Amino acid sequence: MFGAAIFAFEPRLIQNSLLGLNESLYIFCGTIALVLFLKNQKTSTYVAFAFIGFASIVRSEGLFLFFALSIMYIIRYRKNKSELMRYSILVAIFAASVLPIAILRIEITGTDALTGRIVNEAIAASSASNVGITVYVKNTIITFFEFLGRNMVPIFAFFVPVGAFLIFKNRTFEKTTIIITTIIMSIPAFYAYSIPASDTKYLYFLHPIFCVLAVLAVKKYDEI
Repeated sequence: MFGAAIFAFEPRLIQNSLLGLNESLYIFCGTIALVLFLKNQKTSTYVAFAFIGFASIVRSEGLFLFFALSIMYIIRYRKNKSELMRYSILVAIFAASVLPIAILRIEITGTDALTGRIVNEAIAASSASNVGITVYVKNTIITFFEFLGRNMVPIFAFFVPVGAFLIFKNRTFEKTTIIITTIIMSIPAFYAYSIPASDTKYLYFLHPIFCVLAVLAVKKYDEI
């Protein structure tokens, strides 16, 4: 209840949802996918990859969630060949969710707004800086953590740092999934702040994960 309350009353998410932008639907689909994946049930995993497809349709960053959960699925079943073979079914479910809209977009606009956008932006990023790669990366890191800090205020700042420390202790598969997902889903934000795009919304997908970290911190505070 505490984690859900933090998410529900997070001021930036409330403001963003009132603007009618697509981040709310993107976060909704992505969060459901992550929760279903962590349930570790065959049916829920199938549905999880369908929701990853829906998230990717809403925003192309959803593809990074596909990579994150694919990595964790392979790690989980790396010694189980039958389960690894089932990964092809998950890819097919993801593709079936994405391809109809991607094909429609290609017919209308000439691009699928998914892989093409990521490739084009990666090429643009590689040639965008005229200040040198070291300064470019340094500025991007500074901007990234500046906006990460802004996202922590006012609620998360009291809980997330402690929760981030605790999640690395006594690691389980679920905790490792959260860590890997956080790192991979930070990549689109890292790119956005390399432009730089001055907006906190590129880190909004991480807010549900911040809520999980906050709950870990609250449990620790309660034990003191």
